[in-house]
Amino acid sequence: MLLLNGYQGIEMYMFKICVLLYADDIVPFSQTPEVLQIGFNILQEYCNTWNMKVNVGRTKVMFFRKSGLLPMNLFFEYNGEMEEMVNVFSYLGIVFTAGGSFNQTQITRAGQSRKAIFKINKNVYNFTNISIKHRLELFVKLVLPILNYGCEVEGLHTANNIERVHTQYCKKHFKC
Repeated sequence: MLLLNGYQGIEMYMFKICVLLYADDIVPFSQTPEVLQIGFNILQEYCNTWNMKVNVGRTKVMFFRKSGLLPMNLFFEYNGEMEEMVNVFSYLGIVFTAGGSFNQTQITRAGQSRKAIFKINKNVYNFTNISIKHRLELFVKLVLPILNYGCEVEGLHTANNIERVHTQYCKKHFKC
């Protein structure tokens, strides 16, 4: 729908990305504010044609930028309502920030992993004879999926918050 109406999206390496779609979510991408507003207008027209509704209260706009403030006169609207502009947004469990850093995502996942470890410790507290092999299996099956979730989109860089969770678990359970 967007491409057929001239929406341009963004260029990333060899790919052109216009939107991300997952279930009932849509995330349009644009190089300029003007093109993004055109995308909102096309989406509104499409939704009106097919009698669909967008939850404007959950709709957010984020600009990725290295630094600096957004222009004061920058605003977007959908169906006559102003869209909220944010600097941090969570999409499918991945925390995106306007600066493009995934540090907040790693902090969030590390916190979720610590909660999982707490639950493991709470449930195995009375079982003092659990072998090291089984303790490691618990970590691999219950904590590692949380730590690794979405790591494909983060790129290659040091993940100190993630590594710290693993190190703390090993120190506690393996007495090293």
